[in-house]
Amino acid sequence: MPKFNVRFTLNRAIRRPFKSKCGISALGEKGQKFLWVKGIEADSPEDAVGRALELANRLLDQHAFEHGEALQILETTKFIECEDEDGRKIGIHMVEETISLHVEMSATVRKYGPNGTLESISTSDDPVDLTPTDMDGLRFYRRARVAEDLHNWFEAFREYFRAIEWATTEIRGEWKKGGQSLTEVLQDVFADEKSREHLEHIASKCPSFPQNYGDRLFEEVAKYLYERHRCALDHAKSLKSYKSYKLPFDPEAENEVRGALGLARYVARELLAYLEKRSSG
Repeated sequence: MPKFNVRFTLNRAIRRPFKSKCGISALGEKGQKFLWVKGIEADSPEDAVGRALELANRLLDQHAFEHGEALQILETTKFIECEDEDGRKIGIHMVEETISLHVEMSATVRKYGPNGTLESISTSDDPVDLTPTDMDGLRFYRRARVAEDLHNWFEAFREYFRAIEWATTEIRGEWKKGGQSLTEVLQDVFADEKSREHLEHIASKCPSFPQNYGDRLFEEVAKYLYERHRCALDHAKSLKSYKSYKLPFDPEAENEVRGALGLARYVARELLAYLEKRSSG
C-alpha cells in the first residue's frame, strides 16, 4: 500500500514549532503556514486526507491546550505527495481543503513541574513534542482560544464552558440540573489548599463575583459560570421581572463576559488537565 504525505495550509504562521511521532510523523515549523502529516498508508489521496485530518486536528487540540496557540484547518486545497515502498516520490496530488497558525518573536520557554520545579528550558524555535489524545474536550478549548484571539468574547465563553461541561460529565458520569455536578467536580479538582487559593484569586478578579461567600467558593464559582454566564448567553427569556440574557454589542454585557473569561479558561484547563492526568496514571 502506498504512503502519502499530506500538507495542510494554516490560517496563520506557526509561532511555536511542534512535532509528533505516534506511528505517523507530523511537523509544524516556525514561521510556516503549513502542517505536514507524513507516512499515511491509504488506498487513495482522498482517504489519506481523511486520516491525516483527524491526526492534525488532535495535534492542534493538544498544541492549543499545552501551549496556548490556537490554530485552525482551512477549507482550501491540500498538497499531497505519494511515495512507494522505497520512499521514492511517485506522484503529487491536490485535494480540496487546508489549516492555520501564528508567528511571534523568539522567547525563552521555561517548563515547570506540578511542584514548581524547573524541568526544562528551551527557546520558541525548538520544536515541542506533542502526543495527541482522544479527549474531545480539547477541541472546545482550542475553539475558545481562536474566538478569544478574535475578541469574540461571547463565543469564547461558550466554547470554554463546553469544555467544562464535557470534562465534568467525563469525571462524574452525569450533568445534574443547575450545575450541581460542576460544584462537585470543582471540589475534587481543587481539593488541596494551594489550588483552592489560586481558584479563589482568579475568581476574585471577575466583575460582580460575590465577595462574601464564606465556605461556598465552589458553589459560587459554578453558579457564576453556569447561571450568570452560560445560561445568560444561550437563553433569551424576556421576563418583566428579570432580564435573563446578555445582549450582543451591549458594552456592559461584553465587558462582563470578557472579565469572566479568565476564570472560565482556568477552570476548563484544570478540569481537562485533571482528566489527562487521570487517564495517563
